[in-house]
Amino acid sequence: MSYISDYYEQLLTCDRVMIILNSEEDVQFTSNLVSDLNIKELIVASEYKKYLHKIKNKIEDIQNKKNKITTVKYKNDEYISVDDNKKLNSDCNIDAIIFNKDLNNKQIQSLQKFTPKFLLGELYFNEIDYYNVWSKFRNFSIGIFLNVIMPNGKIERVEWKHSDSNIEI
Repeated sequence: MSYISDYYEQLLTCDRVMIILNSEEDVQFTSNLVSDLNIKELIVASEYKKYLHKIKNKIEDIQNKKNKITTVKYKNDEYISVDDNKKLNSDCNIDAIIFNKDLNNKQIQSLQKFTPKFLLGELYFNEIDYYNVWSKFRNFSIGIFLNVIMPNGKIERVEWKHSDSNIEI
């Protein structure tokens, strides 16, 4: 997820950011992101409680009290708050969603309901159709930034910003 630092400029405009955790690397990245950026509300989502617990402890050590951290568990296409067991609804106004290569197509598609302004992620070319992701999210996002890992291991960047032009990706 280190490539996300290339998009800090976009993230600086975001008040509410959701990060999907699926590995130890994601926990460290999220901790660094909270240190580097002043995000008013960070929503940390994962299928794995162990990562939610680890990130909550790490962030509590570095966050100032004006930032809100919400941890949510992903299960059956729903995002449920760990603290109060409430479901995150589509009207929660998430500015940016960040995910890594460990998400599957179903999980990525489940993020559409949050209509983020920015989508930043990494995916495997052979596993997820990045064009399909782009075609769905372009209807409401103003920026889509994907690292596509090709079968030969090289990374292709897909960067798209909304404009009034008919030119697409």
